Amino acid sequence: MTKTLEPANQALLDYWLAIRDDAVVPDRAAFRPADIPELLSHLMLLEYQGQGALIYRLIGNAIVDQLGTDFTGLCHLDIVPQTRRLQTAARYREVLATPCGMCVHRAIRTKYGAAVVLECLYLPLRDRRGKITQLIGSANMLREYDRQTERACSLDQLHKVSFIDLGAGTPVAQSDPVIAA
Repeated sequence: MTKTLEPANQALLDYWLAIRDDAVVPDRAAFRPADIPELLSHLMLLEYQGQGALIYRLIGNAIVDQLGTDFTGLCHLDIVPQTRRLQTAARYREVLATPCGMCVHRAIRTKYGAAVVLECLYLPLRDRRGKITQLIGSANMLREYDRQTERACSLDQLHKVSFIDLGAGTPVAQSDPVIAA
């Protein structure tokens, strides 16, 4: 299945593909924020520390402004509803182990109470030791308030999760759609 990403997320994917050279996953050191200044306010950098601990190392200003919270230093699973934590942790482990990308569509409320749909893209990076322990991500609004989004927010619904084949395949036991990079 081929799907188009939101333009800023596509720009991050294009940049990620450009910095990896011949490697399946680029080194974190190859990622230079100055190369993509127009994307910085929507970027996230996360570090996997095992046992499901995925720590936000960086959150862009646009994300903080929209959500009203700076997640820097927090564990991602601490902000995921309890009912989805195991599944969410498993998905991130799959992204790092395969390695592949992941696109998540989620209805959320902004700090102003508006219901919106975000498209979040997550792509793996290698740390200084060459291990895939980091994710660079981008969160961008797809749709503003409407009844469907309002209902999804009230039910705390996750709209869709898609894996992106970056050259190493996608998780084997997946029920989610695949996006071609």
